[in-house]
Amino acid sequence: MKIQPLKTSVGTGVDLVPLLDVVFSILAVFVLQAANLAPPRRLGVELPPRPAAEVSTPREMLVLVLTAAGEVTLEDRPLTADLAPTIQEFLSRSPQGLVVLNVADDTVPYKKALEQVQALRAIAGDRVALATAEAVPPRP
Repeated sequence: MKIQPLKTSVGTGVDLVPLLDVVFSILAVFVLQAANLAPPRRLGVELPPRPAAEVSTPREMLVLVLTAAGEVTLEDRPLTADLAPTIQEFLSRSPQGLVVLNVADDTVPYKKALEQVQALRAIAGDRVALATAEAVPPRP
């Protein structure tokens, strides 16, 4: 009878993957804790002081209201079809003024509001704004 040699297990090594996972986890904890311990640094950017002359003041506004009937009103009085004289007179009085078309009524079609804005831009250029809310009365 032949004696068989004992078989030794192949692969009896140390698995380093779990060890590396633990080491990197501990390293991550230390890095995060060190970031919390350091005081935040300033970027070192110093902005120049703003002169008093550059403080913006609110622009004077000419508020026109577009009603559901499609007419433009100024202070609850309807304007004629030709808005140019009223707007030009306002812009000559206040050159930095703003012409605001208020469309607070939800029933006004978008197309009609857009047509009025385009007509106002033809007169006042880039000093036209569109508002979609009721005017808030000033506080006393």
